[in-house]
Amino acid sequence: MKKRELPGIIQLPETVAKGGKLSFIEGNHIPFLVKRVFWIYDIKAETERGGHAHINADQVLICLQGHVHIDLESTRGDRYSFDLDDPSRALYFPRQHWLNMQCAQGTILMVLASNEYNENGYIKDYKDFKALDHEV
Repeated sequence: MKKRELPGIIQLPETVAKGGKLSFIEGNHIPFLVKRVFWIYDIKAETERGGHAHINADQVLICLQGHVHIDLESTRGDRYSFDLDDPSRALYFPRQHWLNMQCAQGTILMVLASNEYNENGYIKDYKDFKALDHEV
């Protein structure tokens, strides 16, 4: 799997079958080996999530239901904004990007990560993030 350098949308395969749609991930659809999958759900009201960066984990976000707005910032100061509301579109972003998300009520967001959970793998203070070396 080829490592990607910049955040971006991955268009997943989508088929129409038996009165509905089906999307999937297999092979090289995403640029890393998945080590962890989790999902965020039961969001009661407009909710802000994120407010951190991952030191060594790349991620793919898929909004299975609802809407999420994502703002990312690289260690170089490059800023990106994305809106997810279609389960056939996934957002890839590499490690060392500051993440902020605004999730609509009822949103279900699935996350694929390149690392298993590690509490020490997060930068939770924006000042510490801005102090990082500017290389990803």
